Amino acid sequence: MSVICSECHGTKVSCEAMINPNTKEFIHYTDESFNYGWCGSCNKGQVLLDPEGTTASIGKAFGEYKSTHGKEPLYALCQIIYCGDDDLLERQFKLSLDVGDDDDEIFYYCNGIEELKQLAEPSSSDFIIITFNSFLE
Repeated sequence: MSVICSECHGTKVSCEAMINPNTKEFIHYTDESFNYGWCGSCNKGQVLLDPEGTTASIGKAFGEYKSTHGKEPLYALCQIIYCGDDDLLERQFKLSLDVGDDDDEIFYYCNGIEELKQLAEPSSSDFIIITFNSFLE
């Protein structure tokens, strides 16, 4: 999948890059250049998403967590964006549907790691995970 617009999910997007103005040579992408950019379909600046990259980082971190701790994590911290909004918010996800007394900080209950990954893909949900931060016990 490609880098997409957070609002329309289209691929007609552009981002900042460092270019030598004399030679037109590409140097590198600027910090956070894939977080914000221009959507040619919406004709405005938008948060950009890389769903495939996000799901890959979740999967890799999950494997590393299991290998290091010998068990699956209970929680995940992720950055989300609500559809039609530009505010990036850090939220805690529980990787089970079990509701506990200590779950006041839980934003969303997932039925396992695969459901968490699905929340990084465009869907009919009112939010999307844009960045995976860490797993917690």
